[in-house]
Amino acid sequence: MSLTEDLDQQAGRFLIEQDNPAFTDEQCAELCRWISQSPAHCTAYVKMVREWRWQVVFYEGGYGDAVDRRIGGMLRACREERRLSVEEVVRRVDLSAEEIQELESGKRELTFAAVIVLAPALRIAPSRLAMKLEQAIAGPSQRQTFTQSSR
Repeated sequence: MSLTEDLDQQAGRFLIEQDNPAFTDEQCAELCRWISQSPAHCTAYVKMVREWRWQVVFYEGGYGDAVDRRIGGMLRACREERRLSVEEVVRRVDLSAEEIQELESGKRELTFAAVIVLAPALRIAPSRLAMKLEQAIAGPSQRQTFTQSSR
């Protein structure tokens, strides 16, 4: 695993942990220390937060089914581009072939945690996979609107 993938994995874990109501002050301090260690740590965390916000915007905006189908198609294309079979991905992650197929067909919602787990199995950094997801679900006008509203 590359340094970028390691940083993405850690940033993703912190982001997932923050959603837990039991996230403690000690964990928050650990996150702050980790982010402060280097610009690369900060960049990895900010990228993950940005992608997470995109997911929230689209699901809360009622685009869920269309988003799931676009994401599923992008996941399939990413897997096929790397010439990986569903079975090869299954061997690399703790998901069944049926679960992978449901994700790829848009029948199952892709969670942020699943992005963190699937990315290494697809031989891609989690932040790169998240960017591909953003591109799959957002047209230029939507990206511009979101960017302007988050300033």
